[in-house]
Amino acid sequence: GQPNIVNWDDNQERAYNSLKIAVTSKPVLQLPDVNKKFVPRTDASNRGLGAALMQENEGTLFPVAYASKKLTDRERKYSVTEREALAIAWGVKKFSLYLYGTVFTLQTDHGALQFLNAA
Repeated sequence: GQPNIVNWDDNQERAYNSLKIAVTSKPVLQLPDVNKKFVPRTDASNRGLGAALMQENEGTLFPVAYASKKLTDRERKYSVTEREALAIAWGVKKFSLYLYGTVFTLQTDHGALQFLNAA
């Protein structure tokens, strides 16, 4: 097919730059503090994986890093539970620089994987 033509003018450029600033500055994104506990959150859809590395600051969890990955054709055939488990494994590996050798709390919204809480 033909490529989509996007009309990119000053309004779109300003909106894009404002969005970049909003998602990369406080209070949205904070610097990681190695003296505080990390809380990775993971999720999966039928198209990709997402992860956010969170830390508590003054009683509220704030993100310190984000990551996402498009699923391969083979991974898209996984069951929902398999994709959610893949998101956990991928997210923990992605943030291993921060998580290795620490105790952390993992958050997932997938009910079938809640048993990991007891492990």
